[in-house]
Amino acid sequence: MPTVTNYSTLSTAVTDFTHRSDLSAYVDYFISSAHERIINDIFALNDGLGVKAMESTFGLAIDATTGVIAVPSDYLQARHFSVVNSAGSFDLIEKEAGWIYNVYPVRQAQGVPQYFARDNTTAASVTGSISGTTLTVSAVASGTVTVGAPITGTGITANTLITALGTGTGGTGTYTINNSQTVGSETVTVGGDVFIFGPFPNSAYTVNGSYYASAVVLSGSVGTNWLSSTIPNTLLAATLLEAGQFVKDPGMVSLWGGIYQDKLGKFLAADKARRFAGGEMVIDSDTWTDW
Repeated sequence: MPTVTNYSTLSTAVTDFTHRSDLSAYVDYFISSAHERIINDIFALNDGLGVKAMESTFGLAIDATTGVIAVPSDYLQARHFSVVNSAGSFDLIEKEAGWIYNVYPVRQAQGVPQYFARDNTTAASVTGSISGTTLTVSAVASGTVTVGAPITGTGITANTLITALGTGTGGTGTYTINNSQTVGSETVTVGGDVFIFGPFPNSAYTVNGSYYASAVVLSGSVGTNWLSSTIPNTLLAATLLEAGQFVKDPGMVSLWGGIYQDKLGKFLAADKARRFAGGEMVIDSDTWTDW
């Protein structure tokens, strides 16, 4: 196996192994498809869970007015969430958004949350600017602006939410937000992805959590990600499998498909061993990782 460490070495390996320089124009497609295949297979083969290399952590305060937290942009799936109050830290149970709305229909201060859900509603696209805690919407391309919705855009502070109506009632006009900042007129995405809680929080509790995060696909502008640094040979095999499917070469598909399944299976087994062992897994110095 060649040494694959980044986008450049992976691209070179693909053309080297296939002996076809004419495929270089399609390498980004192969890599993107391989990336998607690996992520999907990890969740499918790992009991619906991601792997440790995909884990990310956060600690965010629930907005006291809207009762929500904006979902991190790289969020794929929750691993563990807990809420912190004066009595300590308590685990949160994940539910469907519909379940929380049905069981806890009163969406105003009720108590300490016990459950959370991701409410991924249709986002609105607007043109807006921010001065202090006022969002001014000058045009609406699609959707409706709603209280409680997160807003995202270039230079907008993370976890910024709309907390109250001003002159706007879903369209153009002004709206109050929770984070004071200054942002010039630009395209702003409103709503679309928040964590909701049940019961509705009666304070700005801190929620600590860990989740499985997505990785940016390798490209000319993205040199490395966790796949290239943790399972480079699995990534290479998956990329060559995609190339084999592209050129309709059954032998290539069979060869690299088998190598890919073997390496991914070994990686998942090692990840499980690390999770459930009494301590950190130690790799013997006489062995090497072939993922």
